[in-house]
Amino acid sequence: MEPACLDDKPCTINSDGAPVLSRPIARQGATGEFELINKSLQYTEPDGTIDVKKLIAAYTFEEHALRADKYFETIVDPWAYHLRKPFTTVDECAVALAALSGLLPLLKLQRGHHIVDFGCGTGWLSAAMALMQCQVTGIDISQRALDIALSAVLEHPTLKEGRIDFRRLGESGIPLETSSVERIVCFDSFHHVADQHFYLQEFFRVLRPGGIVGFSEPGPGHSRSLASQYEMRNFAVIENDIVLEEISSMAKAVGFEKMNMSVFADTPMVMPVEEFLSLANEGRQQAYEDLGSWLFKRAKGRSVFALHKPGEESLDSRTASALGADVSIVGQSFDVATRRLAVTLLVHNTGTGAWLPSGANIGSMNIGVRISTENGSPIGREPIRFDLANVETKPGRSIRTDLLVDIPPGGNLVVEFDLVAEHVAWLSQIALRPPRISLPASR
Repeated sequence: MEPACLDDKPCTINSDGAPVLSRPIARQGATGEFELINKSLQYTEPDGTIDVKKLIAAYTFEEHALRADKYFETIVDPWAYHLRKPFTTVDECAVALAALSGLLPLLKLQRGHHIVDFGCGTGWLSAAMALMQCQVTGIDISQRALDIALSAVLEHPTLKEGRIDFRRLGESGIPLETSSVERIVCFDSFHHVADQHFYLQEFFRVLRPGGIVGFSEPGPGHSRSLASQYEMRNFAVIENDIVLEEISSMAKAVGFEKMNMSVFADTPMVMPVEEFLSLANEGRQQAYEDLGSWLFKRAKGRSVFALHKPGEESLDSRTASALGADVSIVGQSFDVATRRLAVTLLVHNTGTGAWLPSGANIGSMNIGVRISTENGSPIGREPIRFDLANVETKPGRSIRTDLLVDIPPGGNLVVEFDLVAEHVAWLSQIALRPPRISLPASR
């Protein structure tokens, strides 16, 4: 968080050049309005350090919420810093992208997944996941942060189409229905919550069976770092520790069945290429042990992990690996005069996932008809789309469908019948040999 005064009153600057807040948090008065007050004496130790547990106990949920809003209200130009995340600086970008690369394999994202970006702030990660063709709900305690995030989305040529919505986090919990989302992401946000056990319960509640919540957070000594002490002293921001043993115990009590870690270093080991080739070619055991020790030493400072809710995820045509099909032509006739081809297809779902109804959504299953010359040159830039079914098609089920295809005039032509899971894959690329019909040249 950038140093800034949280209200319109003058700030006192300390010896570090940072503002000292005279009234950093809020209290509701007799009129119903909130006023900023200081409770730092309740959580500042005699030696000047901040006890994060005492800080958490000192303030209510709404007091923390107003503090967050007051901070974001000081932002004059969101694009100067916040909306450029994670590309604000070279160092921040490297760390953030390394953490994201460690988190994504744990999440096992699929196109069209409904994801909660918990503690989304001004929404850079929400935007990134929406660009990956997921449906995203960004949730944050600060309405002002959400307003900034929404303004950026409405200016974006793609994201403004509606793949993201933003909701404020209230004291009663996550504002979503039970078993309503496939994934939750906490990217540098879970260490800011006051009650980790409560939010683990909430994550379990809103996840569908087989769902995953992924975390990219600091480590067990986070609250005692200089940066965390600065934030808590000057802004009363919760900078809690992430203790894996505690989270694992709480998660099991809540009902999560599995916890996986991503072990990596957020900065690479750099060496001359000659040294690398020498170590790689010689295969010295000590070199590998040294590399492993270095990796685990770096990994201990970052907690990237995932919790799994019990149950089987229902796969569908948004997942390429779940696709499989057999298509056969069971009837055909061609009117040479009108150049109209009548075809009856029998389509069988041989995959492990259900086919979503036809349409333009991610994973919608449609028939694609390609027309080409004898030598394979395509006619038209895109295959002609036809609806396959207006209901879900379970694995093992078959569909019989009739098509009328207008054939352009020309020489001898080939008509190919393919299937497409929209925005996912053509089945001829992965799991289908499309049937073909050869047609004579027009007279």
